[in-house]
Amino acid sequence: MRERKIREHRFLNKHTIPGVLLLMLGAHLIVEILLSNLAGIPFAIIFRENVSAVTALSEAINIFAAFLVLSLYWRHFYPEFEGNLKGGSQVGKWTLFGVAAALVFTLWDVIQNHGSSRIGFPGSVNILAGLMAGVCEETIYRGVGTSYLMRQWREEKKILPAMIITSTVFGLIHLVNLSGGSPLVIVIPQVINAGVIGMLLCAVYLRSGNLIPVMVLHTLNDFGKLMFIDVLQEGGGYSADITISPAEFIPLIVSLVVYLAAALYLVRSSKRKEIIALWDKKWNQADPTSGK
Repeated sequence: MRERKIREHRFLNKHTIPGVLLLMLGAHLIVEILLSNLAGIPFAIIFRENVSAVTALSEAINIFAAFLVLSLYWRHFYPEFEGNLKGGSQVGKWTLFGVAAALVFTLWDVIQNHGSSRIGFPGSVNILAGLMAGVCEETIYRGVGTSYLMRQWREEKKILPAMIITSTVFGLIHLVNLSGGSPLVIVIPQVINAGVIGMLLCAVYLRSGNLIPVMVLHTLNDFGKLMFIDVLQEGGGYSADITISPAEFIPLIVSLVVYLAAALYLVRSSKRKEIIALWDKKWNQADPTSGK
């Protein structure tokens, strides 16, 4: 069987920052806008009287679109890229880490909100919303964005910049929640929180080389937040009358410091050679940055 030749990818090889932004934008358009809207139109017509059904179907389409993007991304770089859902280092171990981390995050949220919020099992639409966020956002920002930067930047000193770039974009994209009616006092902390948690998710992804652990961590973390049913609408949006007192920022700051410390610990200097070796194996290309 004849070996398939590795594509040259002239633009992506030479223009790393525009390249990563373009790839993440393209993935975002396919996953959360283009395919969802086009495929969702017939369902919106059929179930126009049932908003929950339309929302659930739209989220299911988003999940399908995310796996389609992963397949397209793998094919685009085939055969140099091993893929996001196979290979990697000790995936089972890192998946268990993701489950444990999500449980800790949820416990911390419960302690923070004890007595001030009503806790209950999320509704079916919110459950699907949490799964959709975990699959789709990890596909875009880690599966596409971070993996591409690791293709371009195979140096230990570039690991942190790769994490910072994709996590910053991941945080800023949450500003879109303002258009859904969420108040600014909720959205700004959410942007910061997403950026910091993005660093931890990125660190787990870099160590595991597989999207499954970070999808699990992200999804379960969102499930935990969706348990606070008195502050959330069905579909994941925050109630418009929610406010945050200055005292409530203290535990938020503490949690962000802990998450960031955990992320930096996972990619500490003693582990960076191991990370680079893992990603050298995942990207079977001698010098992707030649001519950059």
